[in-house]
Amino acid sequence: RSGDYYFLPTTTSSLLKISLADGQIVSRTATRAPLGNLICYKNEVVTHSAGSVEAYYQTSALRSRVAARLEQNADDSWALARQGELLLHDGKSEEALRVLRRAHELDPNDDAVRSLLVSTFLAAIKLDFAAHRELSEQVQPLIDLPSQLAEFWRLTAEGYHASGELSRAVDAYLALADLGSKSSNGQEMSEPLLIEQDSTWSVRSDRWIQARLAELFESDDEAVRNKLASYITQRAASSEDRSLAELQHDLDHFGFHDACAPLRLVFADRLIEAKRFVEAEMLLAPLRD
Repeated sequence: RSGDYYFLPTTTSSLLKISLADGQIVSRTATRAPLGNLICYKNEVVTHSAGSVEAYYQTSALRSRVAARLEQNADDSWALARQGELLLHDGKSEEALRVLRRAHELDPNDDAVRSLLVSTFLAAIKLDFAAHRELSEQVQPLIDLPSQLAEFWRLTAEGYHASGELSRAVDAYLALADLGSKSSNGQEMSEPLLIEQDSTWSVRSDRWIQARLAELFESDDEAVRNKLASYITQRAASSEDRSLAELQHDLDHFGFHDACAPLRLVFADRLIEAKRFVEAEMLLAPLRD
């Protein structure tokens, strides 16, 4: 409870502000994850669970504090960062992006601002790729989280694909495929990345990328078809020197193309050597038809 309001966290990653006078929901605020138990202290809301403790500002008090600090110093990086968050809260992503870029310029070592700038940019290109694509070269070097980098390449690929820039779309899809083959420490990935379609379901990145590349290969753009065929053929030609995980990666991403037939046979031999007979049989079964 804070003043005349009660704050209630939900399991759907939102925070309800409820009026104690009439029991009506005054507002709903989206949160990054479901919140734990809440404690209101002065102008902040503290959430604590078994694994974390976090604090959030109440917007009305934060607006006043930010305005006062910016009045004293228009280049206050902390105040600009908080102003960016408030603008995002108000649904003004364009202004938020501009303010957060300025905050990052003033304090490039602030990891929280950098992460917020990246997530804001990703949200912006998701809504309107054409309007924000020119910022890609500035924002991409700031991305250090694998999940954000995967989202960057996915949205970039979709943006180029939708705008008809198919060659650039191929490059972005292949960058995402390459990202999915390595973990953050450079080791081979044991499980594929997941691409969130909405809040209720996700798909495996390899399946999603293969479908998109197959669609591009069926396009009328001969240069794009040749580019894909050349890339996949080169990958398949070096199959003898590749690990089992790398062969699996290529089949999962490029298996739609005929150039992968020899790679499939090499992969089956490797599976048999590893005594993974059921997987080898399932891989070879379609070749009998």
